[in-house]
Amino acid sequence: MKGVLDFGKGVTALGLRLTQAVLNAVYAVVAALCRLLGVRPPSVPQITPPAATPASVMDRFESALDRKIERTHTPVSDIGAAVHQYASARDPYIRGAVDLTCLSAAQAGWLMGLSDADLERLAAAGPVACQRAVTGKRSGIVGLPEMRPAGVVEAVPADPRERVRDALRERIMADRGRRLAA
Repeated sequence: MKGVLDFGKGVTALGLRLTQAVLNAVYAVVAALCRLLGVRPPSVPQITPPAATPASVMDRFESALDRKIERTHTPVSDIGAAVHQYASARDPYIRGAVDLTCLSAAQAGWLMGLSDADLERLAAAGPVACQRAVTGKRSGIVGLPEMRPAGVVEAVPADPRERVRDALRERIMADRGRRLAA
C-alpha cells in the first residue's frame, strides 16, 4: 500500500512541475507581447502543491468507510431477522418453514395475517424496519397495518353514531390517500 501511495505522490509532483513549466512558457510569450506593446507584464502565477498528504487522504477514506459500515450494519435481533426472512419468502411453503418461535402469539398472528403486498413492503424495508414493525413501533413503512400488543384493546364507542362517524372518517381518509397516490 505504501508503494502505491509513493507512486501517487510522485505522479502528482511530476504533474505539478509539468503544469508549472507550461504556465512559465505561456507567461514568457505574454510577457514578450506586453514588452512590445509597452505594457507592464503580469506576475508569474505559482502553483502550490496540495496540502493533503497521501496518508491524510487514506485516513479520510478509511474513516468514511467506517462510518458507512456502521450505518448499514446495525445490529438486528432474532425477531427482526425472522420477520424479514418470513416476509422475503415468496412461496407459502417456504414461509411455513421459517422459525417464528421468537415471536409472541400476537406477533405471529399479526405477521401471518398480512397480505402479500404488505409482506413485500416489509421485505423491502429490511430487518431493522421489520423488527420495529413487529414490536409495534414506527417502522416508516407506509400502509402497513399497525401491530397492537396483546393487552391493548381499542375503545369501542358507546354511541352507535360515533361508530358510523368513525367509519365515515376512515373511508374519507382512505379516499384522500388514494387520490394523493394517483
